[in-house]
Amino acid sequence: MKKQSPSFAISVVFIMISGIFCTIGSVSGQPSPNIGLQVIDTQVNPENGNTYHLLSSDSWEESQTFAEGLGGNLVTINDAEENDWLLEKFSQDGQHIWMGMYLDDSENWAWASGEQTFWENWGNDQPNDDEDEKYSHIIGTEVGDFEVGEWNNIDNDPDYFTIHGVVEISGEANHMLMFDGEDDWIEIHNPGTLNQMSDTLIISASIWPTDTDGVQTIIMKGDHGWGLELIGDKLAYSSTYSISEHPATSNLSIVPEQWNHIAVEVKNNNSVSLFIDNESETFNLSGSIIPPGNFGSNECIGDEYNCNQLVIGRHGMGYDGNYFSGIIENISIGNFDNTTAVNLSILSEWRFNEGHGEWTWDSIEATRSGYIHGTPQWLMYDGSPVTNAILLEKGEEFESPEMERDDQI
Repeated sequence: MKKQSPSFAISVVFIMISGIFCTIGSVSGQPSPNIGLQVIDTQVNPENGNTYHLLSSDSWEESQTFAEGLGGNLVTINDAEENDWLLEKFSQDGQHIWMGMYLDDSENWAWASGEQTFWENWGNDQPNDDEDEKYSHIIGTEVGDFEVGEWNNIDNDPDYFTIHGVVEISGEANHMLMFDGEDDWIEIHNPGTLNQMSDTLIISASIWPTDTDGVQTIIMKGDHGWGLELIGDKLAYSSTYSISEHPATSNLSIVPEQWNHIAVEVKNNNSVSLFIDNESETFNLSGSIIPPGNFGSNECIGDEYNCNQLVIGRHGMGYDGNYFSGIIENISIGNFDNTTAVNLSILSEWRFNEGHGEWTWDSIEATRSGYIHGTPQWLMYDGSPVTNAILLEKGEEFESPEMERDDQI
């Protein structure tokens, strides 16, 4: 590969940020709960790798519009196995399921996704010729002559039973994590190659901070090691124990309650360049070191991992504080082969696409996992919260915790 000049390293960081911008560009500028339809369950089909979201009940047209907003469509069913899988995952209590088939302007039954399939499972004498019944659903519980799993055509918003839409999204769905600034953080136990950052370091991310108060750590290696943080509304590179000595932007500022696309490029004992939305400031020599994160804080005495973990959303392993408040998304960590900026290598990426649970995984290194502390809110890519249904057996009661207006369980 042709050698690249040192100035090209800066260009690469710009490209990394631009790529993130394209990925995040469709995200709502201000995440807020959707007060209409909600996602109440999410499953990934192991047969095709696609993501499926069960929606709260509404009309076919409203459900399809919501599906498009999530980047998909109401489900397209290709075979009996997929039909059975949908019933198993989303109709255990007999829910009827909207699917994407509808009567188009040419009076032909078509899938909202535009796909063509060769398998059908209409019930007896279906679809019928009723001009109002232009939409379709899967029977979730026996009704009249219908058997569970058969298809029925019906009007847009029937008032005699409820139907839940199922959204199908090709591939892995895009999710995000909202950190509360109090006790939400991620602990990654097996940093592996991230222990070997010596000559160069590049970190990029997209953040949506709720405020710019105090110090907020975005990512940090080990015990006061390398990382990115906010000091008020300034972006800073973590290079020493003393925060006052961290290189920080002076002319460029982070804006709260909107997306900021950030990066740092460090050339060990040479320079630090900080980027906010494709504008940059460079500091020569000052703070241009890549500390391994082995400071020796009291917090690390007796830690079974020797405080070697990578940390997202908190000030590393050596200090229980400086939590980040807001969304952190699409973190990339990489380096160049040497100080002449040859061959950019991305060593770790954190996209938080799981959408549920207490664990998240590195998109580059599959064996690298992070444990999620606290209760950060999983979000859909449009900023609406991911919600999950709570299955109750007949006669079982659920006691909700104390809640205030706009709180969600």
